[in-house]
Amino acid sequence: MKVLSALNSLYRYTLPVFLMLLIASCGKEYSLENVDTSLAAGTWQFKEGASEYMGNIDTAYIRSGLSTDEMHLIGTSMDGSQTFHLTLYADEFQPGTYKTSNFQSAFSYFSGRLDIYEAAQVFGEFTVTITSVNKNTITGIFSGKASADGQTIVDIFSGSFSAVFAGPVLKPKSEGTLTTEAGECMPATINGQYKQGIPLNASNTVGVQAAVAEPGTYSIFTDKVNGVIYSATGEFTANGVQTVNLKGSGIPEEGGEFTFTVHYGNSMCAFKITFEAGAAPSKDYFPTSNRSNWKYTDGTSDYTLQVATSTVTIAGKTYSVIMQGSDTAFTVRKASGNYYDFMNYGEIFGLTNSLSLETIFLKDNVATGATWNGPNFTNPQLGGATLNIRYQILEKGVVASAGPFTFPDVIKVKADLYSGGVFFMALSEAWYAKNVGLILYTDAVNNETVTIKEFNIY
Repeated sequence: MKVLSALNSLYRYTLPVFLMLLIASCGKEYSLENVDTSLAAGTWQFKEGASEYMGNIDTAYIRSGLSTDEMHLIGTSMDGSQTFHLTLYADEFQPGTYKTSNFQSAFSYFSGRLDIYEAAQVFGEFTVTITSVNKNTITGIFSGKASADGQTIVDIFSGSFSAVFAGPVLKPKSEGTLTTEAGECMPATINGQYKQGIPLNASNTVGVQAAVAEPGTYSIFTDKVNGVIYSATGEFTANGVQTVNLKGSGIPEEGGEFTFTVHYGNSMCAFKITFEAGAAPSKDYFPTSNRSNWKYTDGTSDYTLQVATSTVTIAGKTYSVIMQGSDTAFTVRKASGNYYDFMNYGEIFGLTNSLSLETIFLKDNVATGATWNGPNFTNPQLGGATLNIRYQILEKGVVASAGPFTFPDVIKVKADLYSGGVFFMALSEAWYAKNVGLILYTDAVNNETVTIKEFNIY
């Protein structure tokens, strides 16, 4: 049975398998169907070690996504044998920094189906900076960590790009107000049921009206109140009064009536929502209250975890037990913002002996970028090499979507394997939502993702 532990049973691979996977390479295929593309005149260049690469940008386009837009800059080397592809993700492309750690940028350089360089979150920080951008041109620089031939991590530096688009690719912002000509706020329509401790879903929307003076893109949102926020983005194509459904997200922290302020450009209005009293949230990132349960899916199968009614004591410390059927997924204790799991490293890494060690798998008391190490252990299959798992906070307190939910306060943690203090390979990324727990787990070795489907916190 597959057990959903972000630190435990999803790591059940031997290190020789890790090594074989590290030398595997992936092909690249790009489809330009159903998107507006523009031929572009531009150039790119970058360096790695003593090697210098340069070429032309011949294709550029922006693809509108469900949650964010994508800008693609694609070109070839001078001899046409290699392909350059830089991708940026944003609601609106402006001068500034776009990081792989924030899932704002990606980079690949390849020949046919063979990766030469690839930059993504799992390989380390890679930063793209747009230095200037308008409706027709874009310039920028880039540098950071990348995988070379799928085997080693290298530094890309002195990267730059510029492109002149054949046609405008950036859409103007709309202009308008949330009020009538008399200055009164237009009515809002509240949809869905609201109860303390119960996360909002797709039925929790608020319909607002905007008087559009100039068509264009829009972002309408509320302040975060009682753990809840509402927002919508899109494009107005005509003037006049338009209705927009704001999608709600979050977990109500209290019962009672609360006022939300809506923002559209410089215009503001307000509406009120009454939340029914219910169970108070746990106010941490891994609830262990009795009978709390979670259902996850990998797209094919579902898996359910539930907190056991009894605890266990190990080395004088008390742990909550989270089960999947008859298997233990987590043995968890929490203290001063640290979350501990008692992990069997022998089972996880295929060691010849059993080796159970307490490991901090999550910290909610440190800033974004902070790192910490799990305990050291040795592996006979690698000549007794000293290994440890290193954890890093990728993002903290961010809004993130997983499964059918959008969570307002999420900590994202990556785990990498180190040998003798040197990076060995990426293992995983886990997202933890406040008052909910684990909501998404990505296995970096097998490129598999498990997401939350349902949950009940008591």
